[in-house]
Amino acid sequence: MLVIRDEQMRILRQARLQRFEDEMAAHLTKGFRGRPVVEDINRLRLFIQEGVRLAGEHGIVIQYDVRRFLEFSAEYGADLDTIPWIAKILSDPTLSASGKMDRLDAYSLFVRS
Repeated sequence: MLVIRDEQMRILRQARLQRFEDEMAAHLTKGFRGRPVVEDINRLRLFIQEGVRLAGEHGIVIQYDVRRFLEFSAEYGADLDTIPWIAKILSDPTLSASGKMDRLDAYSLFVRS
C-alpha cells in the first residue's frame, strides 16, 4: 500500500502553488502591462500570494475562480473587497464561489458599459 506522509503532501501542495504563481505572474504581466502591480516580479509575487489568501477568505479556492479574482484585483486594486459593490457580492452567503465570480464578471461588464 502506498502511503503519502504529511510532509510529502505539503511539498506537493507547495509545488502546485508555485506553478500557479508562475502562470499567474506571466498572465498578469501580459494582460496588465503598464500597471504598477506588474512592474516588479517580487512585488507581483507578493500581490499574487496575498490575492490567493484573500480569495480563500471569501471561499474562492478553485484555480479558475482564483485566477479571475486575481484579474479583478489587478483591475480594481488589491483592496478590491473594500469597494462597496464588490464587497456586497463577495459577502453574499447565497452565492457559491463560482457564483460570486460570475456575478462580479456580469456586474463589471454592466459598470463598464
